[in-house]
Amino acid sequence: MQVFSKNGGPSRANGRSRQSPQRRAQIRHGVRVANLRAITAAKFYVANKDSVTLEGAALCHGTNISYLRAAITVLKAGDRNLADRVVQGVLSILTAAKLVKPQVRAIEALKDANPANLAAIYAATGFTNELAKLLTKSSSTERTDAARAFGHVDAIWADMVDPLISAAE
Repeated sequence: MQVFSKNGGPSRANGRSRQSPQRRAQIRHGVRVANLRAITAAKFYVANKDSVTLEGAALCHGTNISYLRAAITVLKAGDRNLADRVVQGVLSILTAAKLVKPQVRAIEALKDANPANLAAIYAATGFTNELAKLLTKSSSTERTDAARAFGHVDAIWADMVDPLISAAE
């Protein structure tokens, strides 16, 4: 038998109000569970995107499309530390995705760029992964700093100078 409580809501016959079902803990063992589900679903989706839909991956892993898209963006950023902070709940998954979205777009654009695109990017920004270009455009001080970072003088000589001498002979 259902009666109404003092506030007009449904109540049980024994006079106690209905209790909402107990919610699951949001953090278990130091892990934000919703973020972990989303990251797991993103890894699954990226590995199986030819045979799995976004909706299917979200459903199978107990997450939603919004979190799944955000997790995919976080993973594409390639920053393991960021992904760990998201899983630990230090940073919201949606905030993290928003922070790295420009970075992910740039990474994807570079991966898709042809040699002409890369030359234009270099002309506009100085960004390149071609060591020869970097060395010729850098100052003597920058080259010395790079040599220090590279390591031992013998390694620099063996890897860079000896091959030039051998080629000239």
